[in-house]
Amino acid sequence: MAKGDFEDVSETLLARMDRHGVEKTILMRGNFPAPNAAMAEILKRHPDRFVAFSSWDAEAPAGTPPRETAKGLAALERGLTEYGFLGAGEFDLARFMPLPPERAYEGYLSTIELCRHHKKPIMFHTSYDGGKVPMAYKNPIMLEPLAFEYPDVPMLVCHMGKHDVTFFEYAMMLARKCKNVYLTTSNTRRDFIERAVEEIGPERLIFGSDWSMQHGILGERQGFDV
Repeated sequence: MAKGDFEDVSETLLARMDRHGVEKTILMRGNFPAPNAAMAEILKRHPDRFVAFSSWDAEAPAGTPPRETAKGLAALERGLTEYGFLGAGEFDLARFMPLPPERAYEGYLSTIELCRHHKKPIMFHTSYDGGKVPMAYKNPIMLEPLAFEYPDVPMLVCHMGKHDVTFFEYAMMLARKCKNVYLTTSNTRRDFIERAVEEIGPERLIFGSDWSMQHGILGERQGFDV
């Protein structure tokens, strides 16, 4: 990404959306994120089909303890303002290692302040994903300080535990306690979604597919995502 070298798979995504009757979807950073400016160009080509979430581009945290740099925050804010992106994310607490998991949220204070200022939601990745990161950084309950201290910022908690009962229970506890917390449905169990509808309410669940090059294009080639 720092070299400006990424693969634009938006046309493939559009074909998949058409196949499954999806009218509009959100573009956001992933393992191989495009810069905000590149996503803005995709939105210009398809303004009726895509919206986007902003990030810090290729800027890494700096300092001890690690914090976002002025350049990173400027990139994030440019996405929220100049490009008109609808929110910020998808983010991960492990970005601020070596802060311990229970303090990693501190690295997001400047980011969530921008979200509050511009009245935008923020999205966090949670739950097991196979990466070599301690599981505590994936635990939804570690987001509690942010959700509690910023009740006016909508917080999207991705995956609501995926297939893990323990993380699902933590996601549910967080959503019950903090009314600004929303749970997304991607990569989670059907029974988890059904229970969340009953206990949290459908208005606080957000449909998500977690489509990506790995899950979409490569999955289709291997015959399990068609």
